[in-house]
Amino acid sequence: MSHELRTPLNAIIGFSEIISQELFGPIGNDKYLEYIKDVHSSSLHLLSIINDVLDMSKIEAGKLELTKQAVTLQTVINDVIRIVHERASSRGIQLMFEAAEEPVVIWGDERAMKQVFINLLSNAIKFSREQEPVFIRVNIDPPGTAIVEVEDHGIGMDEQEQEKALQPFGQAKPATTRQYGGTGLGLPITKGLVEAHDGTLAISSRVGEGTIVRVLLPLSLNLALVDAEIAGGTAVFDLD
Repeated sequence: MSHELRTPLNAIIGFSEIISQELFGPIGNDKYLEYIKDVHSSSLHLLSIINDVLDMSKIEAGKLELTKQAVTLQTVINDVIRIVHERASSRGIQLMFEAAEEPVVIWGDERAMKQVFINLLSNAIKFSREQEPVFIRVNIDPPGTAIVEVEDHGIGMDEQEQEKALQPFGQAKPATTRQYGGTGLGLPITKGLVEAHDGTLAISSRVGEGTIVRVLLPLSLNLALVDAEIAGGTAVFDLD
């Protein structure tokens, strides 16, 4: 499925991008240029859906392959903030990163952890009200657990909607799909990736007030593997 779907789709994305940028000369009719840009953006959207479905399939089948190493959460989240920075900026949203002074290190798959926090921050930005900040907090619980919280002040969910949002293809409500888009796979994939790291994901939310997603992960027992200095405190990413 991965090969048969993604290989031809990548060809469509590549060739449509070349045409839309008119690399080999101008397109005579502006309408054709508009159509090819639609083809390109639609293909990227379809590829994103296919990737989500394949990831969900691997998680449900227990076939998820993880390459584990010492991962410093502050470093991963800083990378993710750079990725979603433009999306937040377009809505006037500040990303407030509050990090523990000491490195918070887990034994996990770095790519999977980046996907977890990209999904959570993308959701927080998407469902926040404009000009409202999104908070990301990283701390250590005394028993040896990493705690990451992503908090927004957006539309929020009631208990039934929270339960549905964690089910595959289970958007909280139909109106959400129409207004915000998405497949309803972001949170289920995130939950599956967290649980594959022996962690847990919990949601606390109130309608009209916002949502806090809390991720708990076991700390790495071998901190000697960490070769980085992490500056603690609070970082404000000003997106004006």
